[in-house]
Amino acid sequence: MAAATLWPRVVFVGLCAAVCPARGGPRIEAVYGSLPLTFERNVGQTAPEVDFLARGPGSAVLLTARGAVVRLPGAAVRIDLLGADGWVRPRGLAALAATSRYFKGIQALSAPSFARVEYPQVYPGVDLAYYGKQRELEFDFMLAPGADPGRIRLAFEGAQEALLEADGRLRLRTASGDLWLGRPRVYQKRGGEEREIAATLILRGPNEAGFRLGRTIPNCRW
Repeated sequence: MAAATLWPRVVFVGLCAAVCPARGGPRIEAVYGSLPLTFERNVGQTAPEVDFLARGPGSAVLLTARGAVVRLPGAAVRIDLLGADGWVRPRGLAALAATSRYFKGIQALSAPSFARVEYPQVYPGVDLAYYGKQRELEFDFMLAPGADPGRIRLAFEGAQEALLEADGRLRLRTASGDLWLGRPRVYQKRGGEEREIAATLILRGPNEAGFRLGRTIPNCRW
């Protein structure tokens, strides 16, 4: 690659998850509104394959290197990263003052909390971050220069049906309501500047989704 060639980092942002009633109507904010979208490190209070978790009354988000599980009252949806490296080690960022304490037998466990969790290199050149924003769970894919966005594939388990709506959002139907994945916002970033890239979610199968991107700029000098 020529020294003058610049491949700005590509960032997928705004892939948010929100819950709505199965028959339409207002968004069920009680579920995510009561869910503290901060993440405890798993120190033994849950299954060993879980790295971080967020809890709420009847609800939880469990994070692993292979994806996330969203548990709702009466349903659970698993969002798997197909073909991802399941051995990456996550890091908790933006540490919070709150610490949860548990007892396992006579052993006392202290679980620190974080506002953001990042999984580096889930795919070659692709980092993944989870965080909460405006009562919703969001996750970003951050692509290093030259990384292939076509590697990112999401598979859904526990949803009755995956439907791509006309507005670009993906609706996952469950017995407890609909889980929505918002339309992605994608941009290339270099220094402090951002350039928007056209992007859409696409269905690759009955329960699998990926992304289609517009033209990026591999040799820009802006």
